[in-house]
Amino acid sequence: MNSYGFDEGEDDPSPRDMDEQLRRFRHELSGGSKNFDGFHNAQALETLIPYCLDKQLFNDALTFSTVLIEYQPFSADAWLWRGVALSNLERFDEAMESFDRAMSLDPTDNDIQLHRADVFAERGEYERAWNIYEEILRTHPDDEEALYGKALLLGRMNRIDEAIALLKYLQKSEERSLDATAELAYCYDQKHDYDNAFALYQQCIDEDPFDATHWFNAGVVLCHHQQFYKAIDYYDMAVTLKPEFSAAWYNLGNSYGTLGRLLEAIYAYEQALEFERTDFAFWHNLGSAYHETNQSQKAVEAFHNALAIEPHHFESLYGLAASYDGIGKPEKAIEYYLQAELLQPQDTDLLYAIADVYYSAKNVEQALAYYEKALRNNPRDPDGIFDYAATLFDEAMYGESALWFEKFIELRPDNYEGYYFLAKCLLLLGDKINPVELLRKALLINPELRADLRKDINSLPLFFLNDAFFRKIEE
Repeated sequence: MNSYGFDEGEDDPSPRDMDEQLRRFRHELSGGSKNFDGFHNAQALETLIPYCLDKQLFNDALTFSTVLIEYQPFSADAWLWRGVALSNLERFDEAMESFDRAMSLDPTDNDIQLHRADVFAERGEYERAWNIYEEILRTHPDDEEALYGKALLLGRMNRIDEAIALLKYLQKSEERSLDATAELAYCYDQKHDYDNAFALYQQCIDEDPFDATHWFNAGVVLCHHQQFYKAIDYYDMAVTLKPEFSAAWYNLGNSYGTLGRLLEAIYAYEQALEFERTDFAFWHNLGSAYHETNQSQKAVEAFHNALAIEPHHFESLYGLAASYDGIGKPEKAIEYYLQAELLQPQDTDLLYAIADVYYSAKNVEQALAYYEKALRNNPRDPDGIFDYAATLFDEAMYGESALWFEKFIELRPDNYEGYYFLAKCLLLLGDKINPVELLRKALLINPELRADLRKDINSLPLFFLNDAFFRKIEE
């Protein structure tokens, strides 16, 4: 069912003629069908609509078939074409209405039934789709379109091995061999048999090297197989053959991103958005790549565009808040972090991020409250404990800070900072004895600390430090 009736035979118009007619009809219909002579152009539409469907110009096909129906309301083909266009635009309920109308005009046409089965499958009504295929195959057991549709349905129903058996049979078909091979590759991909899946997609490429979809699908399998460098070559060929292939640009960006080549990822995402600006994932991943490369203002714009499509997406809200923080707007960062918190109130990383940005905004009370909330979720998180202890230290809450640095040392006894900060807390609390041993341990773990130790400790507001104290540390 890939061809809808347009073939370039000797007496048929050339693709150039069809493109010219397409432009002319688009222009004539731009002001509405009232300015279009549908009666005299009906025959031309009957050729142009299948051409549009073959070229995947589904909006045009829908417009022209709707006009044709105004003048030929009893044309089963017109209703069928309208249904095909609607189905490809994922307007499945409307598509089914058109197919039902076509069936009422030509109840013996198996093509209409097959399209109805496709829509039932898309809507998850597998039993109804199955019944159509079985009914056709009961009287026409070799109907390759029904067999192919049944194979696809078996795949949707996760009956992969049965689908594989049927697709292998269809590989012998003259009409469906290439399609069957491509779908067979997809089935092997679903079974995580990536070697067989890739070999079959490569077979499709060898047979039809100018089909961008085959290169794209091979790239997908290579990514599943963690072969990202090789996948990039295949996605690159896909966009070379079909520059408007937005999904291939997006996957190319993901592959570059996985390899840490973020500037190349950004370029690929930007190219994807040149052709499809309403895809949430394109904007989100572009925002993430901008954020990772410290292009925070651009990240803000990308995340806003993502959230315009999916307003309650946690990761986009988180990314937007972090990007606002990156451009020095903590108030805006807090606004979006709090929106993210409504979606995932127990996310510990988010709670720490909120604590950090509150501290940047000089709201120490809220910062401490969020550190405490995060630590209630994960009381043995050493990084969170250290940040909380350091914040208490900065606020001259040395007694509480010392307690939390002790907890940090329990979890990270090989980290010099715990001993060093605990020593500073105790010194500021008036303890002249215990800090000596703590500073010795800090120096043992990090001897480079010795160069700035005296200067740093002397910067504390203490009056009892002298050379004897520092000699004790060196003993």
